[in-house]
Amino acid sequence: SNGGTITAANMGTILSATLTAESTTGNYVICNFSVSGNVLTVFLAGAASGTAPSTITAATTVHYHIIGQ
Repeated sequence: SNGGTITAANMGTILSATLTAESTTGNYVICNFSVSGNVLTVFLAGAASGTAPSTITAATTVHYHIIGQ
């Protein structure tokens, strides 16, 4: 959910990342993140199509690719 974290345990520093969040049919999810050391904090917002986005508080599947050292 919004504010969740992903830790890259085998890395000291995250250099780059891409995240894609899954949504249910007819809905959309906006996914953003911040980095601190080897931890990504995930920010999620979304809504049904045609509705203004709001923070997502429910569990959401996020796929990620992390590049670091």
